[in-house]
Amino acid sequence: WDSPGSDGAPVHSYRLQRNDGIGAEWLTVYEGPGRTIREAALRTHVTYQYRVQAWSMLGHSEYSDPMTARCRTTGAGAQSLGDVRQADGNADGVLDRSELRELILGELGGHSPEVEAQLRTALRNVDRNVDGLLTADELESYRAQLGTSLSVDEVVDWVEHAVQLPQYAPVFADNAISGYEFRALLENGGSMLKQELGIDNRLHRRQLMRAMTMRLYGVGSVPAKPAPPRWLEPREDGGSVAWDSPGS
Repeated sequence: WDSPGSDGAPVHSYRLQRNDGIGAEWLTVYEGPGRTIREAALRTHVTYQYRVQAWSMLGHSEYSDPMTARCRTTGAGAQSLGDVRQADGNADGVLDRSELRELILGELGGHSPEVEAQLRTALRNVDRNVDGLLTADELESYRAQLGTSLSVDEVVDWVEHAVQLPQYAPVFADNAISGYEFRALLENGGSMLKQELGIDNRLHRRQLMRAMTMRLYGVGSVPAKPAPPRWLEPREDGGSVAWDSPGS
């Protein structure tokens, strides 16, 4: 970190704090005059936050804005490249429409009308240059955006309400799972879901894997915005509220 301005009272030391990114209390990990430390024994699948405070003989500064950090694991770029190579039937380095269709069928199953809709949304979400082909770079860019947008709290809410497996929401919260961890959780047939998260039910693991795969490949869309609800059958003591299902 850099030293801030001192305005006549030189900065003599710093306090660096860390948390695990899920609302835990900040833990002081360093106090002293240096401006670099090396962290060790961190968990590879956790997104950490750090903030720093400066001290002079007159007192201390406010804490800096937090920054986020993650340990380096198997590179996400390498993972995206591997996913493209695995599905790339003609080995031309990109996924065309037919190869992407086979990938969706293999990963998600389903019937032809459903697959065609999934294919359209995948191309719309991931294909940045709209050429009908998916590259590893495009997939990587989309997944990086997904990791940023799906915080730990949002993933917990997604598991509970979207995937409809609320019994596992505390496990995802306790292990600080964000969108960045989806690809790792799918490796080796989802073994981490059982071994690290303790999800023993095979059907539930499959349900979680299918939902994470859909997110990683941009398959499908969230529901459209519903129309306003309607107030029906008003009575002196109340009435009925009704609403329509939006398109999916």
